[in-house]
Amino acid sequence: MKRLKRNLDKLFERGKSFLKRIKSDEKLLLMYHTDIDGVCSGAIVFTGLKRMGIKVSKALPSSEIVKKIDEMEKFDTIITTDIPFDKKKFILAKKRFLIIDHHPEPDFNRKDVVMVNPRFEKKDIYQSASYVAYKFFSKVVNLEDMEWMAVVGSIGDYSLKDCKDLLKKYMRIKKEGDVWKTKFGRAAIRINSMNIQLGQKESMRILLSFKDVDNLLKNERIERIHKKFLKVYEECEKKFWKNSEVYEDLIFSVIKTKHRGIGSWLASRTSMKNPEKIILVLDKGNGIYHVHARYQVGKIDVGYLMKKFCDIEGGGHEQAGGGSIRDLEGFKRKILDFLQKENKI
Repeated sequence: MKRLKRNLDKLFERGKSFLKRIKSDEKLLLMYHTDIDGVCSGAIVFTGLKRMGIKVSKALPSSEIVKKIDEMEKFDTIITTDIPFDKKKFILAKKRFLIIDHHPEPDFNRKDVVMVNPRFEKKDIYQSASYVAYKFFSKVVNLEDMEWMAVVGSIGDYSLKDCKDLLKKYMRIKKEGDVWKTKFGRAAIRINSMNIQLGQKESMRILLSFKDVDNLLKNERIERIHKKFLKVYEECEKKFWKNSEVYEDLIFSVIKTKHRGIGSWLASRTSMKNPEKIILVLDKGNGIYHVHARYQVGKIDVGYLMKKFCDIEGGGHEQAGGGSIRDLEGFKRKILDFLQKENKI
């Protein structure tokens, strides 16, 4: 672990040099992923930049940029956080990038692209983007008041073991599932409710207004949003089980919902209750299926499965992945054939 820390410091130095080269008149875009870790890490990066005196011209979730790729041409510099390589590969060559991430991906560090990713030094480590962003910016400015958000983001991304140095300052749990009973776990669940009900852009704006985790949990508006979300989630969960195909080591189900992001949360919650099974939730819409994959045990890298078998795009990491497909039956057949060869069904 000492070796990792030393090399992370080198990555951080490269990142700090990048930030120092940003000019006051540059137009800067901050892009963040759409899940709990993405929004939390986005808020941490936004705050870190602000305290450095660096103005963010616009902060947007990655889902909005995918729809308006031309939007990026307006900016000189782009900083991304928690966006997997498969989501950003089409933009690497055009702008100056600082990429804060934790997904397995190629090292594209060069003069105009700086990547801060602990996996470059230890490929199997799993530290959330919120953790990496907090550790990185804490080397530059005082972010102690944002530490709680790094804890919440790490819980939201199930990044517990390799972020233990931070998490153990705030909680003591007997088993991993107990993390959701803590106030930080409950805060993560409510941020997810905001993401789905209000959208990630509004969710991050609200998140930046809270001074600590207690402030978030006591907010009456957030509690109303969360209760409304629970009703929507219960309906989707019923659809999931009604449509499910259950195999020895796999649960596969197709749902249809207008609430973007709920499929990801459904996959995560189902996986927590069925840690020994691979969970595949496919959210149908406009001829395309959005795939959400989870596997708590992690004996098979579901991020690899998504990258290999999704016919539009796919990727992720060992325990969580996602992608998009058109050919439902072809995708299911390939997954089942693969698992049969691996003796997993």
